[in-house]
Amino acid sequence: MRKYGQLAAVLLCLLVLAGCSSTPPFQPGQIVLDARTAQNALANAAAKVGCAYLYGGQGPGDFDCSGLAVWSYRQAYPALRLYDGVGVYDDASADILWRFNVERIATAALRPGDLVFISSDAERVTHVGLFSRWLSTDTMEIIDASSYYGRVVVEPWPVSGIKRGQWLVGVGRMKTVISAQE
Repeated sequence: MRKYGQLAAVLLCLLVLAGCSSTPPFQPGQIVLDARTAQNALANAAAKVGCAYLYGGQGPGDFDCSGLAVWSYRQAYPALRLYDGVGVYDDASADILWRFNVERIATAALRPGDLVFISSDAERVTHVGLFSRWLSTDTMEIIDASSYYGRVVVEPWPVSGIKRGQWLVGVGRMKTVISAQE
């Protein structure tokens, strides 16, 4: 039994020396952006309906899904800074937005401009849109840059079930870094 304890101690030391600690090098301070900023972000996204979808597009003429979300919020809050678990950046994927840059909320608490996270992959979030309004108790309207339609669209999205091989992962309110230690 003692042999296993020594082995565990050696492995722990190796992990620490190799920099493989489970805690990030720093955790920046973040604040949740207010309802007015979220509404302004939604208005910015709505103004881009019809713009082309382009993988990696960050605007202002073409977008991918996270590009539209980040661009829309940056227009409403120019100091927007995003955390990826290691550093602070100006852009992030849908998955990084979900993991580090939103305050997760219940779908019943959604307000215009909150972010809606969708996936076709059990391991990561693959899509994001901005909540516009409720169409019914189980269907919301979102604005998103859709690879399916090839442009920024307003479309219904179900709270449960699968649509085009994708499902709702969760919803959240955008956060921004308030003290960057890069």
